[in-house]
Amino acid sequence: AHPKLSSMIEDEEGGAPGIYRQDIDDPDMANALATDVRDELSMLARRRNPELSRFANNILHGVPSTGLFKLNPQLTSL
Repeated sequence: AHPKLSSMIEDEEGGAPGIYRQDIDDPDMANALATDVRDELSMLARRRNPELSRFANNILHGVPSTGLFKLNPQLTSL
């Protein structure tokens, strides 16, 4: 639904140029799309909370609609 955000979780190098500036309040100037959230998602995927782990694994694996990492349709409406 948000193709610009895919650069934050894709394995390929590239993405948005520059670095994320968390010290800047203006989201347009902070360069948020230059971040990589895979490390944080990997940590969340190892949590004991099963719902949190499912969501993180689903995002890490490209939001599949079938297979081991798909989400239950009831969870997608949360």
